[in-house]
Amino acid sequence: MDEKKHKRRDPTGSSMDQQAGRAAPDAPVAFDADVNAQIGRQLRSIYDSVVSQPVPDRFLELLNQLDSKTGGEKKDEE
Repeated sequence: MDEKKHKRRDPTGSSMDQQAGRAAPDAPVAFDADVNAQIGRQLRSIYDSVVSQPVPDRFLELLNQLDSKTGGEKKDEE
C-alpha cells in the first residue's frame, strides 16, 4: 500500500510534513526545574492575592437571593 504523507499548515502558513519527525506545533514544551519552580512561585503569589480579596457585595447579594429561593435546604453542616 502506498503511504501518503499528511501535510498540515503551521501558524505561519507554511506546510509541515508530519512524518518528517518534526514536533507538532501543539506538542508540550519541556521546561527545566528552575523555570517550573519560578512559574509555580508566581502562580501561588497571584492565587494568594486573589484568595485574600473580599467577596464583592454583589456576589454576596446574589448568593443570599439564591439561598432564599432554595429555602436554604442545601447548607452543609460541618
